[in-house]
Amino acid sequence: MLFQSRNLAPTSQLKKPSPHIASLDGLRGLAAYFVLLGHSIDFSFRFQSANGVYGPFGPLAKQFAYFGMSLFFVLSGFVITYNYAESFKEQRFHIALYRFFVARIARLYPLYALTIFLWWTQFQVSFAEHPGTLLAYLTMTASWFNVEQAVFPPAWSISTEFAFYFIFVLLAVPVATIQRFASVWFIATNALLIVALLAINEWFSTLTPYVNAVYTDQVVSAPQEYWFWYYNPMIRVAEFVIGVFACEVYLRSPPIISGVCKTLEIAAIVYCGMVIAIGAAGAMPFGRLEMNFKYAPALGILLICTTSPNSIFGPVLRTPVAAIAGEISYSVYMWQMVIMAAMSHYFARIDDSFGAYVLSTIMILMIALVTTFVSYGSFHLFEKPLRFLIRNALLRKPQKTQ
Repeated sequence: MLFQSRNLAPTSQLKKPSPHIASLDGLRGLAAYFVLLGHSIDFSFRFQSANGVYGPFGPLAKQFAYFGMSLFFVLSGFVITYNYAESFKEQRFHIALYRFFVARIARLYPLYALTIFLWWTQFQVSFAEHPGTLLAYLTMTASWFNVEQAVFPPAWSISTEFAFYFIFVLLAVPVATIQRFASVWFIATNALLIVALLAINEWFSTLTPYVNAVYTDQVVSAPQEYWFWYYNPMIRVAEFVIGVFACEVYLRSPPIISGVCKTLEIAAIVYCGMVIAIGAAGAMPFGRLEMNFKYAPALGILLICTTSPNSIFGPVLRTPVAAIAGEISYSVYMWQMVIMAAMSHYFARIDDSFGAYVLSTIMILMIALVTTFVSYGSFHLFEKPLRFLIRNALLRKPQKTQ
């Protein structure tokens, strides 16, 4: 009886699923493994020196992680728009809203909850002393309030993405009304976001009193300015919005995609490669945007172009291996830190030498292999079944009572 008034039917009866875009699976896997590579390099290449432990490839590791996270967020905007925007226009708002959040929570929450539970012993302060932190973790809002360091720091991105869903609900209907000039909207949105973020970066000092007012605790929080630029959903949402409008270009402007696909795709890949190289060299020309938006405009273009039949990189993204990587990408992201922590006892921090570099490289390969194996099992034995059960329980059409 609870949902009878909603008259909810199975998904297949309400709306025909959107055709699957195989290249997006490959991009999702690419994002997950770039983050994994960045974290594993930072974890494995750490050596003893006179001044303590240092990592010779720290800047490169950061760039890989920044790239992977930015790709995740831009891709999220694209996929969410592709799968759900039309439903907000075609269905009654409260039904579309309910179905949307059930689907997304079913996608994220089970594995999120499991990894938080397994990492529980890492928490250094009693939840009785931080009841707000407990509530934030239960509701996937930890990064909203700068308590993402409390239990399982990698879960910050899940919390940040969860914030995007509320913003998407506000954007869904107006964005779905775009019928013409989607490419112009995409370019204008990129330009507007770049100007806005550069302005915030330039006049950040005027925001300092407000940033300093953000909750902080040395045990559960990141430094306030770092939280603002890296974890803060209101800054990271710019990447999500780029993905939203990239999807509109894909849906509304196929001739434009086909005509200039290869040139734009090559330009986007070259740009990302150059930015990674510049960052790995220690240069930071993007200021505070170094940690968030700098890859997003090119990634939006890359998403559009790789969906085209004329794509250069698209065929690679549509291979079976890439499809599997995309399928298990969420598990790869959530399990990698657990795997690294478990393997930390088998890796000694030693002096910088050729032998140490060899051992560190082997360690990275071991982390990647073990994480992939665990993630494959996690996806098929836990993540996928739980997602199906939750969606089936909450979205099925209820039986009429006598």
